[in-house]
Amino acid sequence: MWFESADAAASVNAIANVALIIFALLAAGATFVAYLSGSAMKRQSDIEIAQARSDAEHARAEASRANEHAAELTRETELLRANAAWRRLTERQAHALVTALADTDAPIFVVDVLGDPESATFADEFTAALRAAGFSVQQQDRGYAGRPPMGIFISRTPDGRGDRVASSLESAGLKITGRHDPEQHSQLIILVGVKPRLF
Repeated sequence: MWFESADAAASVNAIANVALIIFALLAAGATFVAYLSGSAMKRQSDIEIAQARSDAEHARAEASRANEHAAELTRETELLRANAAWRRLTERQAHALVTALADTDAPIFVVDVLGDPESATFADEFTAALRAAGFSVQQQDRGYAGRPPMGIFISRTPDGRGDRVASSLESAGLKITGRHDPEQHSQLIILVGVKPRLF
């Protein structure tokens, strides 16, 4: 009877040990599967993060290229506007012109290009500024058989008026294209040629 109880206990113990081993193996297997699953999920997550970073970098590069293109278009538009705009004599330039001639009352000749309204309008502004300051000014249109002069030309005069006018206007931001000898030795002539192209 006692032997039977001992055998039964041993059998139960053996079964319990086997069950324990099976449960341990199952737990280990589950842990391993969980590890593999977690590792796979991490790898997938890393891939997705790397792809997202790559996409973001690509988007930044595209945005940078788009900004550069927009800036280039803006520069071209501004250049086209400046090229099409008519020249104007600024207050600073008009003041520089009048100041350069303050110590003389000799007549001044303003010449524009016949048939070029932009040249005539710009020349009108020189004439108006000089007349407003009390100078004697004659303005005339001049036609040219070949290509008309381009830009602003100031005559050379023995008394240095031409040099002073050219210097003062350039200091005030107006580009003087060139100097020329007057038709009469002492004439101060401001020749307003056609507008130079910017490009």
